[in-house]
Amino acid sequence: MKKSCGLLTAIVFVLGCCAVFTGSVLAGEHFIAKFPHKLPTKHPRAIYIQKFADKVAELTHGGVTIKVYPGGQLYKTKQGLEAMALGDVQIMDPPNGHLVAYSKAFELLEIPFLMKNEKEYRKMLKSPIAEKILKTLAKRGLLGLGYWDEGTFVVLSKKAPLNKAANFKGLKIRTSGHPLVEVALHAYGASTVKMAFSEVYTAAQQGVIDGIYVTLASLPAAKFYEVAPYVTVFPARGAYVGVVNKQWYDKLPAAYQKAIRDAFRSVGRDFEKYESKNSEKFIKEIESKGAKFHQLTTAEITALSKIAEQKCIDKARKDVGPLADEFVNDVKNMNK
Repeated sequence: MKKSCGLLTAIVFVLGCCAVFTGSVLAGEHFIAKFPHKLPTKHPRAIYIQKFADKVAELTHGGVTIKVYPGGQLYKTKQGLEAMALGDVQIMDPPNGHLVAYSKAFELLEIPFLMKNEKEYRKMLKSPIAEKILKTLAKRGLLGLGYWDEGTFVVLSKKAPLNKAANFKGLKIRTSGHPLVEVALHAYGASTVKMAFSEVYTAAQQGVIDGIYVTLASLPAAKFYEVAPYVTVFPARGAYVGVVNKQWYDKLPAAYQKAIRDAFRSVGRDFEKYESKNSEKFIKEIESKGAKFHQLTTAEITALSKIAEQKCIDKARKDVGPLADEFVNDVKNMNK
């Protein structure tokens, strides 16, 4: 009788363990995902990418390993997305501009002037219309996990702050591929050139470019203000978009799928808090080293908006179709 009770207890214990670790390594299910990016390991976003990988391991009890490849050692962004389409890469978080080649809808996330501040932009990223944009990737074999706000964008120049259209005229400005921002820059009389981040400092130093469109958070490390000291906030934002290879993701247990999605959004909220908290720190740091920082006044924003905002919306309508009007209307309604 005692032996029977002991056996029964052992069976119950084993079943209990199986229930606790369903979908974990103990159940024999282990999945590996490659996550390449171009950033150095000490870059703030690179740090949060690693935190995402660690969070996935925690939530799946080691059942999913996200192997992060920093510094472009595996692929840079464009090549990584191409590899993802082939199944050689499983997960990335490219800026929305890089996803325009896969779905024009991602242009909408950066319409200049439409969202007035950080609060309005982040509200949009959590809205149903933003989720609808993510779903447009499915037909390309990708699946969207969510968004991280890229933070404040600035445009740097050599001779004067870019606070009025006349100061843009004739300048050649580097972007990393922001179609609607480029529409605005062209409306002010500037030309644009797409250029890799690693090439920007030397290009500005040698006079190949006159201006730089980039995130504020990148400036302390990149030091672009040394070659283009006038730093002006530009009234547009962008988002890093979590994307996975859909075929790989669909093979995961549902609990793992949820863990990856939840981890990306949770760590993204922490990343955004970090950016908000440190924006003033970034500004003070670059000003202490010679940068001349300019925050646009309401009058300056209004004047620039009159020239470019409608042109940007018209371009979005042409590229994206009815979803563009739905997006614009939803954003305006949510910020009334």
